[in-house]
Amino acid sequence: MSLVLALAVIAAYAPVLGHEFISIDDDVYVTENPAVQNGLTSRGVFWAFSTAHSGNWHPLTWLSLMLDAELHGLNATGFHSTNLLFHVLNVLLLFHLLLRMTGKLGASALAAALFGLHPLHVESVAWVSERKDVLSTFFWLLTTTAYLSHVRCPSRSKRDLVIALFVLGLMAKSMLVTLPFVFLLLDYWPLGRFSPGQRVTGDSDPSGGARQGESMRCARRLFREKTPLLVVASLFCLIAYAAQQRAGAIGTLEHYPLAARVGNAITSYTAYLEKTFWPTDLAFFYPYEPSTLLRWPVVLAAIFLLAASLLTYALRRRSPHLLVGWFWYLGTLLPVIGLVQIGEQRMADRYTYVPLIGIFLMAAWALDSILRRITQRPETALLALTLPALVGLGILTAEQSMTWADDTTLSRHALRVTPNNFKAHHNLAIALERSDNLAQAVVHHQIGVSLKPGPAGHTNLGNLYQKMGDRERAVIELQRALELDPGFPDAHSSLGTIRFEQDDLDMAIHHYVQALASDPNSYAAHYNLASAYQKQGKRQRATRHYLEALRVSPESEPGLKHAHSNLGALYFNQGDPDNAIHHYLKALSADPDFAVAHYNLAAAYRSRGDWERAIHHFSEAVRIRPGFARARESLERARQRRAR
Repeated sequence: MSLVLALAVIAAYAPVLGHEFISIDDDVYVTENPAVQNGLTSRGVFWAFSTAHSGNWHPLTWLSLMLDAELHGLNATGFHSTNLLFHVLNVLLLFHLLLRMTGKLGASALAAALFGLHPLHVESVAWVSERKDVLSTFFWLLTTTAYLSHVRCPSRSKRDLVIALFVLGLMAKSMLVTLPFVFLLLDYWPLGRFSPGQRVTGDSDPSGGARQGESMRCARRLFREKTPLLVVASLFCLIAYAAQQRAGAIGTLEHYPLAARVGNAITSYTAYLEKTFWPTDLAFFYPYEPSTLLRWPVVLAAIFLLAASLLTYALRRRSPHLLVGWFWYLGTLLPVIGLVQIGEQRMADRYTYVPLIGIFLMAAWALDSILRRITQRPETALLALTLPALVGLGILTAEQSMTWADDTTLSRHALRVTPNNFKAHHNLAIALERSDNLAQAVVHHQIGVSLKPGPAGHTNLGNLYQKMGDRERAVIELQRALELDPGFPDAHSSLGTIRFEQDDLDMAIHHYVQALASDPNSYAAHYNLASAYQKQGKRQRATRHYLEALRVSPESEPGLKHAHSNLGALYFNQGDPDNAIHHYLKALSADPDFAVAHYNLAAAYRSRGDWERAIHHFSEAVRIRPGFARARESLERARQRRAR
């Protein structure tokens, strides 16, 4: 059965192995992240544990991506393969865990197959940036497996293993904070631990025959047992909240009022269920649609959720799997349901990766229970009844996987199923710009900002106009961005560059300073500000900001060589050839074929009377750029001087 499940999942997700990285977050996580690109290094490991980059503290996720870079470089297939591998492992772990807890082969296999083949899970698997989903769930299931072993044969070492695996999972994604709550549900069913003296079996009646007082004592004991896990979960909740707040990812009550959040949370619970049973119109982004509490969709959704909760509670003795599955779904979705608004999305397919296990449990055990009453071969009947649906889900998953092939395909699909998707318009515009289809890129950026005006959208449109040579429109869009957010650093940086090109150095400096006020660690703003000061002849200020640019720069920064070269020129002009040589050498280590740096380095050596090195670097400058007249003339003079 394990082999069948694995092969089915691999077949459904095979398209992802040929996919590219996408620009949404994959640049932050991999393609423009030097710490990841450098592979597993001591510096990278320290960075992984000390950073809240991308608004998350998840060092284990960073380390797994670094390992991929170490093994595969920037080959996207390697990263996608790892995501798929973890998804397959999660399917197998879920199957064996359910089988161990309940002894029901057919129901366990069905729940695992639904988990592995459902199209709502494509986002978590096909998106490299969602490594945190599949990796954290891997540790979720390992932690639960360890918990089951501890329940059956308690020991301190097993308890410590549960805590250790729980911490590792939280270090991949903080979604695991709800796991202690899930353990309590599993204690109720199938482990039957809420009833004193009851054996841990798959068919236990969790409430039969126990006195009320004894049951309450059991419940208190089980809650106390979870105390270490709850303490750890609380700590990681604080870390996650602080990281998201520092990144500016948490929506304010001004933009997302409490009533709108509650309304969105209620309707999202039912929307996820609708997409579970009818998985169509799936998109990488669903625009936020505020919903007041008194609108009829919210009221109907609230009535449905309340009725389902009351019904599963009423059936808790006869069908405990319904209660456990339903509250698994409600509870594990709670951190991402939107009461604390993270980002701009209304909901996200990736948020269902763990919560839908609860719904799959309900469906599998309910069907198994019915078949056991009406047939003597329930396992065979279960397979016959569900196989067509599973094949259909597998086909839908394969089709949905194909939409993640690249930015253009992903965005065009999102626009087909969610026409007013401003994020998809902007993402498509960026993809079109990369392919030099600038006219169409402008159209989609314009539609995006018309649907939802925002500083980022106007800045992207302004930068595109600047690239097209339409400086006037570029300035208009960048100023609109600053009207929406006066401190938006990217808009200030872009306006500064335009003013720099117009030789309006005072205004360029003003905008670069404003950009740094909002983002003190911006390499581009420090570099550009230094260039403006250098052009004004303010050498000390220029030197200071070049040094700051180098301090905050990523190792893969393409402009790094220019910062070192310009800084070397400043030191040389200030009569400090030693520091000048140091930075020229740094520039050449970044780009050994940087002809200007070879020329300047040769001039610095010449000023010290080091003719051999001067001649060598003048020669390199001429070799790299045969038409470099000044270098050729300097080379001849240096050879003549050496010959004297």
